[in-house]
Amino acid sequence: MTASFKTAVDSGDATTAKQEMQKAGGFMADVFMDAAGSAGIDYNLILIGHDATGVLVENAENLAIMNQISTTVQQSMEQSMSSFFRRIAAVKVKDEYTKALNALNASGTQVNTFTTAVGTMMTAMAAIDSLYSDYFMDPQAYLTAHPGETTTTMQTAINTAYETAFSTFQTNIQSSDADINTMKAAVAAAFGIPVGQLPLDFGKYYDFSGTQKNWPIPQTVMVSWMASIITAGGSFSTTQRDTTAIPAFMQWLGVCSNPNFWDPGSCQSNGGTWTQQRRDYTAVPFTTPSDAFDAYLGLQEDLQIIESARYSIYNGGQPTREQEKAAKLLFTQRLETLAGYITGTTDGTTAISADQKKAIVKSIMQPSMD
Repeated sequence: MTASFKTAVDSGDATTAKQEMQKAGGFMADVFMDAAGSAGIDYNLILIGHDATGVLVENAENLAIMNQISTTVQQSMEQSMSSFFRRIAAVKVKDEYTKALNALNASGTQVNTFTTAVGTMMTAMAAIDSLYSDYFMDPQAYLTAHPGETTTTMQTAINTAYETAFSTFQTNIQSSDADINTMKAAVAAAFGIPVGQLPLDFGKYYDFSGTQKNWPIPQTVMVSWMASIITAGGSFSTTQRDTTAIPAFMQWLGVCSNPNFWDPGSCQSNGGTWTQQRRDYTAVPFTTPSDAFDAYLGLQEDLQIIESARYSIYNGGQPTREQEKAAKLLFTQRLETLAGYITGTTDGTTAISADQKKAIVKSIMQPSMD
């Protein structure tokens, strides 16, 4: 990291300086997160810690000190910290999911595909940092040299570039058709049913654009692992369901008094009463191949509720930094509690380990940069 800074200063070449500064920033993120991992600190707490520093800056005394700094320097600090925050978030995704994949016996190809996708995303982010490095260093000078650009247009362009990099990452971590088919065969064999009895969209999901995609690699690995332990005589269950309140906007999550309908619209239009609540996957009409699969579906639903509850603070407008910090901390605590509800064995004798429980929860969740 230090060598890259020195090379940037000594090079005398603007292009080399940008590239080396970008590399130094990447190494800084790696060092930061490696230190956290070595100390046994949950990576989520590192991100929460950054929110906490933001809260401190916003108090009256510190804000007065910050306001003595020129607007240009403040903007530069803001952009640099945003870039660094994205970098440590990318390292978090790479390390957490690599650990989870290995804990659940992912194949070497699956691990490599995932880590390569993260690497591609980080390379894209590095290119964004390099492209906009002049703006990060001195926003006002950049805007003066580029008539027509504004702080708003630049921020929009930068955010869009990062969003595109993450969207590409989500596409790149899709499971292959072969892995999906292998997983379906393993699940059917484990639970003693024909593959044709699995839901038609099993192994598929719809992204925000409405495009159907294969499950992300971590989810496919997790379900395949569950099938493998059932085949080996093991078991998978949870001691209880999560109790986080269901956010009001999750109206689609519930049950109809008429069991023939599965969504609020068709339920009510056919004279039924829709009740927002968790679903009981052990009951008809939620019959599944086994108790283990019931537990999996319940765990998946609880995770959706926990994630939605975390982001519900944005429904009423932009929350304060203190509210964001508190929401992230509560989210992390709820995940730890949920992992603790998992129980079972991998072969009828060996208990599912603490690392495997954390990996199960992580693998069911969609990778996130925050």
